[in-house]
Amino acid sequence: MPKVSVIIPTYNRSGYLKKAIESILSQSFEDFEILITDNASTDNTEETVKNFTDKRIKYFRNQENLGVVENHNIALRHCCGEYIHIFSDDDIMLPNCLSKKIEIINNNDDISLIHSDISIINSDDLIVNKEHWNRNRYKEKKIRDKILRNGITMKKYNFQSLFYMWNFISMPTVLVKKSVLFENGLFNQNTIYFCDWALWLKLAKNHNFYYLDSKTVLYRIHPLNIIKENTTQNELTELTIMKNEVTSNKYCTNYLISKKQIEKFQNKKLTSLLEDIKYFLHLITKYFE
Repeated sequence: MPKVSVIIPTYNRSGYLKKAIESILSQSFEDFEILITDNASTDNTEETVKNFTDKRIKYFRNQENLGVVENHNIALRHCCGEYIHIFSDDDIMLPNCLSKKIEIINNNDDISLIHSDISIINSDDLIVNKEHWNRNRYKEKKIRDKILRNGITMKKYNFQSLFYMWNFISMPTVLVKKSVLFENGLFNQNTIYFCDWALWLKLAKNHNFYYLDSKTVLYRIHPLNIIKENTTQNELTELTIMKNEVTSNKYCTNYLISKKQIEKFQNKKLTSLLEDIKYFLHLITKYFE
């Protein structure tokens, strides 16, 4: 049984996928399996994968496109490792990514999830931004130091930040205990745009995280990974769904988005969730005093 299962759900990105696989095979830590779930790609994805001869690679092809979320969940169900590293088919894993995270999680029994800093690259593999996008969304030092400082970050602050503010976790940097993931449920099928955010929120209810202030992944921005059909209405709907999942938590029972608040957002015709979240900033201040 491998120590780590690295999942790569994919669809029609054979060129980028090849680079993603190569970057994982180049890891200094070698006790892993790579699980690739192909969501009925129409390009040469299958050929690209089968050109690799490494026996740690396992390829699964869906007979039809089952959607992004279910394709991720299928990959998770195939995992055999003690830990799962969630990865993307268009990103690049830096050589010490797995070794750093395994060392940390092996030496810290009270954490269940590790995430890290990233650099952003373009379609030509050129670094276009060396700063994690979440730092611009958490400009207040007293808040940022609770969730984005190197080391263990407490579940209380992780939960409150994810609930009231923004998703500060970059999915392709996440290493999580398999047991914890399956105890809390996989990605919510009723979410698409915020499926990762919703999952982190569930995990943050009862588990501490660890932020590794080191770049372990090159996160790619390119035209094919931009969700153009997203709208403020979609965002509000999914935001409500994911908050409804955790309303039993004592930190948020009295502060769930109400129908009146949603109507207010709709009437204002807000164009991004960031603007929506700003409405709640005053609610979180007292928790970080």
